[in-house]
Amino acid sequence: HPEITQVWSCLPTSEDPPSYARRVQRVSWGHAWAALRARWCLDDGTMPLDISVLGAAVMVTSGAPVRRRGLDDPSVLTSPVALQEVWRRSTRWRMVLAASEVDAEVARTAWGFTEAVVQVGLPRVDEIPATRNALDLPVDRAVVTYAAEPRPHVPFDISAWVSSMGESTYLVVSGVPVPSECAWAVRSVAEHETSAYVAVSDIVISDYSSLIGDAAVRDIPIVIFQPDREVFVDRMHGLYAGLNVFGAPLIKQSDLHAHVASVLTDVGRTVEAQRPAREAFVADHLAHLDGRAGERAVAALMELR
Repeated sequence: HPEITQVWSCLPTSEDPPSYARRVQRVSWGHAWAALRARWCLDDGTMPLDISVLGAAVMVTSGAPVRRRGLDDPSVLTSPVALQEVWRRSTRWRMVLAASEVDAEVARTAWGFTEAVVQVGLPRVDEIPATRNALDLPVDRAVVTYAAEPRPHVPFDISAWVSSMGESTYLVVSGVPVPSECAWAVRSVAEHETSAYVAVSDIVISDYSSLIGDAAVRDIPIVIFQPDREVFVDRMHGLYAGLNVFGAPLIKQSDLHAHVASVLTDVGRTVEAQRPAREAFVADHLAHLDGRAGERAVAALMELR
């Protein structure tokens, strides 16, 4: 928006934000000063609570709700510290920008939020996807993007992937280091860039990430890979309804390469097999897919006084 200057708070190890935004280091004097001067502070649920906000604090959801959060997360309900954080966040928000009615209801129940929840859609899918050439991706191999919850490392052996799949696939991962000897077949990108790579992928591998919704919108085959499901889902956080609807089995560690290779032999068949479930997921979990989500988000912010 020409009248809005964006400031992004980033960790020291994070990639630079888009060219239209200014970078400040997270939890720095620059971050604190920017927050004090801002008319709006957008919070994805991770903004440090010791950063004071004089303007309007606004919660921006991550998209299609997949893993349980806030008061819906059993691990939060058993932690007084986590419960206190949920309360502190929700009481300082003036508004929530949600992707759909399902997402809006999650915001109300997970955060106990009682103020305005505005359904704007998903701004990051507004734009026409960049081409593979624009992203400097190979055109002679299938592009596979691992779009998952943020992790310190990928939960499979990248070197083994390259040995098995490197000749036929180009793997994109986010926010994790890649061994130098694997760079010809694997690229690590910044987390805020992952959606752009999802949009041009042949297959998306994910676990509990809202980027599953981005792939579903683009009609891209999805492989659900949850090697830590027994702990992450069954013992700790849980999932919202609707994730396991893509007609694909939950892949175990040892089956990942074989399953991806099988999908690549006939991508069209997998697209057709998963399409009805993906369309139902999109209809329930994402709304207003008309390219104007960003416009609605800005309009909602402008109405805040």
